[in-house]
Amino acid sequence: MDAVYGLFRTGECPLVIDESTPSCGNSRFGCWTCTVVTKDKAMESLIKNGEEWMSPLLKYRDLLAFTTDPVNKDTYRNYKRRTGKVSYQYAKDGEDRSAERKHVPGPYWLKYRQQWLKDLLEIERDLNAQGHRITLITESELHAIRQEWLKDPNEPDWYDTLPGIYREVYQRDLDWVVDDQSRFDASDADLLVQIAQGFDVVPEMVMKLIELEVSMEGLSRRQGIFDKLGTILKQDWGSLEEIQQQQAALQKRNDRDIHQEEITRLEAELQVLQRRIVDASESSVLVGEENERAH
Repeated sequence: MDAVYGLFRTGECPLVIDESTPSCGNSRFGCWTCTVVTKDKAMESLIKNGEEWMSPLLKYRDLLAFTTDPVNKDTYRNYKRRTGKVSYQYAKDGEDRSAERKHVPGPYWLKYRQQWLKDLLEIERDLNAQGHRITLITESELHAIRQEWLKDPNEPDWYDTLPGIYREVYQRDLDWVVDDQSRFDASDADLLVQIAQGFDVVPEMVMKLIELEVSMEGLSRRQGIFDKLGTILKQDWGSLEEIQQQQAALQKRNDRDIHQEEITRLEAELQVLQRRIVDASESSVLVGEENERAH
């Protein structure tokens, strides 16, 4: 334990051994991949004190911390949230509400998740080969991640890449779950991509529609299917530039509709005034005629 806190002068709390030892509450202690702090000084202390085998873990954690920097988020994260929509930052107090808003990054791109999982498995394999009995990720977690990738709301992994990543690192397979429902593989994904390009359709959208159809397969009542179809179709599909162009065009149409409503309202009011003027004119003529008859 003393080794963990041996270099407390770098910012970590000292080991409390008696009542005279000062305490502090500005240190991090928890998951080794914690990115709340910029540097993991506890792990750095251990490495400096001879636990050099932990260096790959520190390097991996620092990489994850690097991706959380706001400057780097656009590189590593999808421009869509898990809802399938592009979200934008709210205007802060004092800001010009008409100014262009920056989009809020969503989950990590699948390609980075795949690479980082492979890196993690390789670190785990190498550390165990060196005699360090350590589990960085459990088999149950791998099964859960695979299902999340297969059903990802933005990038469904029809190529089912996780078993291949594990096999590449460990040269063996786990007891992977085989879906009883109809499922698709890499050849299906390649074919769909080719067909979608010919019709200028985003293949991921078609994938989600097919997945919905498969999930409803064999049901006597497909309750809520139209709402689910609508949810998929209303998501933002395409590149960020294409989505922004579509939203700009929609905003222009909304502005035009708003102006059109105002024009229609003013025209109706004008017609009312014109009728009143005509009625007033007719009344004046009748009064004039009656006055002439009276004389």
